[in-house]
Amino acid sequence: MKMQVIKSDGRKVDFEAKSIIEAVKKAAVADGWDDISANNMAIRVTQKVTQDLEAESKPVVEIEHIQDVVESVLMEKHRSVAKAYILYRDWE
Repeated sequence: MKMQVIKSDGRKVDFEAKSIIEAVKKAAVADGWDDISANNMAIRVTQKVTQDLEAESKPVVEIEHIQDVVESVLMEKHRSVAKAYILYRDWE
């Protein structure tokens, strides 16, 4: 299913999983992970986030909801990365 995202400025854009990968990877690196491990973990987390969002069957979602799902998935196995992600999210 093709999903659209409502950005914080109100624009609608196509969902791009690579944006989640990049944000999670940045948080992991900030938490001390090496680039390769951070990238691999970010891909796994993004796959789970994408599955969760697709299961909701919503054609349009707000960016804040996606960020909440990312946080939730990170909290399951990577709490320290979740904290770094939350700080990154607040800063952005």
